Amino acid sequence: MLKKQFFSTVLPLALLLLQTPSVEASTLDPVAKVDSLLQLFDISKGETRVQVGQEVLSFCTQQAIFFDEPPTIDGEMSVQQQNLHVWFAAERYLTTTSYYKEALPIIERALGEGAFGEGTTKATGAAGATGNNGGNGSNGIHETLLCDKAYCLFKTSDYTHAVEAGQEAMRLCLQTGNTMQLSRAYLYLSLVNHALRKYDEAKTLVVKAIETNEQMGDNMQLHNALGIACEIFCSAMEIDQAIEYGKRAVEAARVIDYLPGVANHMTQLSYAYDRKGDYALGLQMADSAIAIVKAQEPIDRNQLALTLEYKSWNLIDIGRNAEAVEALREAIHLEEEVGNTHAAWYDYRTLAEAMAPIDARGALDVLNRYVRMSDTIHAQQLKELMSQANAEFHNDELQEANALSRRMNRIIIATSLVILLLLAAVIASLWFAFRQKKRTADTLRRLTEVRENFFTDVTHEFRTPLTVILGLSQELKEKGVKEGEAIERQGTRLLELVNQLLDISKVKSAIVPQPHTQGDLAAYVAMIVEAQREVARQKNVTIDYAAAPESVPASFTPDYVEKVVGNLLSNAIKFTSSGGRVSIDLQVQDHQLRLTVTDTGRGIDSRDLPHIFEPFYQAENADGQGSGVGLALVHQIVETLGGKIDVESQVGEGTKFIVRLPYQVASDIQSVPSNQNIENNPINQIPFDSSQRFPSILIVEDEPDVARLISEQLGNRYTFHFASDGEEGVQKARSLVPDLVITDVMMPRTDGIQLCRTLREDSVTNHIPLIVITAKATEEDRIIGLEAGADAYLYKPFNAEELRVRIEKLLAMRELLRKKYSIKSSNVEQLENAALKKANHRVGQTSLPAMPEEGAAFATQSNDFMQHVRETIIRMIPEGPCTVEGIADQLYISPSQLRRKMNAITGMPPKKYIMMVRMDVAREMLKKHPDMKLSTIAEQCGFYDLSHFTRFYKETYGVTPAADRSK
Repeated sequence: MLKKQFFSTVLPLALLLLQTPSVEASTLDPVAKVDSLLQLFDISKGETRVQVGQEVLSFCTQQAIFFDEPPTIDGEMSVQQQNLHVWFAAERYLTTTSYYKEALPIIERALGEGAFGEGTTKATGAAGATGNNGGNGSNGIHETLLCDKAYCLFKTSDYTHAVEAGQEAMRLCLQTGNTMQLSRAYLYLSLVNHALRKYDEAKTLVVKAIETNEQMGDNMQLHNALGIACEIFCSAMEIDQAIEYGKRAVEAARVIDYLPGVANHMTQLSYAYDRKGDYALGLQMADSAIAIVKAQEPIDRNQLALTLEYKSWNLIDIGRNAEAVEALREAIHLEEEVGNTHAAWYDYRTLAEAMAPIDARGALDVLNRYVRMSDTIHAQQLKELMSQANAEFHNDELQEANALSRRMNRIIIATSLVILLLLAAVIASLWFAFRQKKRTADTLRRLTEVRENFFTDVTHEFRTPLTVILGLSQELKEKGVKEGEAIERQGTRLLELVNQLLDISKVKSAIVPQPHTQGDLAAYVAMIVEAQREVARQKNVTIDYAAAPESVPASFTPDYVEKVVGNLLSNAIKFTSSGGRVSIDLQVQDHQLRLTVTDTGRGIDSRDLPHIFEPFYQAENADGQGSGVGLALVHQIVETLGGKIDVESQVGEGTKFIVRLPYQVASDIQSVPSNQNIENNPINQIPFDSSQRFPSILIVEDEPDVARLISEQLGNRYTFHFASDGEEGVQKARSLVPDLVITDVMMPRTDGIQLCRTLREDSVTNHIPLIVITAKATEEDRIIGLEAGADAYLYKPFNAEELRVRIEKLLAMRELLRKKYSIKSSNVEQLENAALKKANHRVGQTSLPAMPEEGAAFATQSNDFMQHVRETIIRMIPEGPCTVEGIADQLYISPSQLRRKMNAITGMPPKKYIMMVRMDVAREMLKKHPDMKLSTIAEQCGFYDLSHFTRFYKETYGVTPAADRSK
């Protein structure tokens, strides 16, 4: 009796107190309030239980997102059904508001209840299993709970169990036809694969999610799938496709007026624009998203943290590191609050990068925290994989034991079929042995992949502290501390070793073909050899290079060729004494490439020869030179390409390395003979439309093979001229006035640096863009080249795509200059400055590494020259006829040089430009002197026939002088 009285009086009173704002419970945070209501619901009975359950539903459904109608509760339901609906509403509320850790135990309670059978039809609306979503009423909540479980596990970095829950949800949705929850299952599985860097699987799954949502028309889930596709395609480096998905996601969220979704997709677009290099637009998207998120109540902490993280990347990329540090600290605080340890771990690394330039010591402290978290995360991943492998192994043993038991029973029962059963047993044993071996091999492969990935990740993390160390060593050098130079030298060496270790891991684990290019392999090898000549000269070592045939059109991977030839040649120079010789020979034999590198160095002992390709192995006579990584990398690359490498050596006589690789002929590469008369190269005789002007490029290079390679890489879009040294290059630049000059630095007679200075100081050539391609690869050499007037400074062996982009950008700036001087308006100066600023901004915003001053030198020179021409014309107009010869005399250049230079800058002949300036002066006089006679204005502008003046004025401005004055 007392118990009944308690539930009929005390509990309703408690429920009333919870609903009263003045009670302390009303001030609880959302999680605490949900927990209090659920505890009260658990201990309630009868009608009071229904009332408490309705209170839970009333609170939770206000902010929870359901895919149709929210769940309900009444007294006709069984206890299991009531529990299921209340817990379902609570977990949806917590999941929607980003309380993922708190939602997981409630999801498990709901799944454990098991009330998914007959009688749960009223839950259909809550689970989104009605209408166009498909499925049946009994399973709607079950599928939604499984999808929510997968998502919460993903957000708390439990990827193994997230995959299990997602796959279970997918199988159930396919059985019941619940298309809405099927799209969510696809989506969350794609998120896990994305987190594990399995981008191909992630792309396939997210596209399935989008297609499934599109089948249902506009719905709450479509924008989410589009946004996640934006992230996944960004990670797969398909940036334009990612931006397209991101824009569609923002639009889809706005269609359904879902502001949190708009903020989320703006965050994703911020990341995409950052990857593309458009940092200003990326920062704008991030700030807009942050404003939307902070306006919501309660604030989505995970979303805000992610948006702050993406904002920090854009801030770092534009050099605003202090603001990036502030944003990252706030993001990490939010991630640690919600238990998203993987995101916090990643942001600690980004925080260290942001702090390095402004607070080196603070960056080191952050890195220590990051390393400790790395150890914990990687150890947990390895533990999970080992547990999974052991479980599979024991499962195989159990299956084999059961099979053996069944075979023995059959032998005892069917004694008349002993021979047949023995034969079957042998066959079955072989089959099981094969399966066992295959599974063991698969397990070992997975463990190897985990080990290699772990090795690669840890090695990669060395780069950040090394960056800090090198930065501090530079500061010590500048302060005069003598140890600073030693620290910088050793730090640089350690960074090189880390890069080579990453190369070994990358090549060893590569199972997909690397990108190829087509070109003259002999010329490319010649350029690699050229890049090493300076090192050889310093050691007084002679380098000989020969190729047979002289031109080898081939399809090859430039990075692999550079690493193989560069490492073998570097080792040969390193172990060859002063006065020695190194020979490189490239031949095509029997559809094979045969590369031989021979030196007259100290040689390798016969005991060391079998081990030289092992990582980190060093011979006893190495004297501490090298790290044992370079040859291991060469060996891995050659094996990956299906080739073979052999070595022959005698102590005291030298060493010979022989590399044999399959020869892939490049069918569309034109074979060009190597000779000194490179000006007659067939590449200059490519037919083109005579009405279209091809830009002209002057290549100044003393190595014919390298000059030929540059022209081949640029293709048939340009007209080429060649010079073999700097002195000849200056002469041809003055006579030809090309659109662009490409030069080497180290050349006979006049070097490339002096060539740049000479061309920049000459008024005839100072407008020409200059690109330096050289083997002198120090930062000091690069700065010297830029100070001499170079617009871009590239290292040998150069990246063909980078060279093409540089040329296109520089010529685009030239085209802007031409257009600005053809504008028939008195506002030429304003338009000119705007065009130049825009052009310089575009060059500075390319994804290629560039100094801020690169690409702007020739624009300034061209601007100054044309300003001088304009002033000269204006000064000469009142003095009499203004002719090309007179202007050239004033500028101290020949008339022909003036014509070539003005055509190059403006795209128009000098006479036309003179007429345009005279018209500008006339129009300005019309505006400033409204009472002056037209005939007087015409005479002062060099026109002695008023009708002649009027006709030219109308042709220029489309209106007569008199009509223009009256406006």
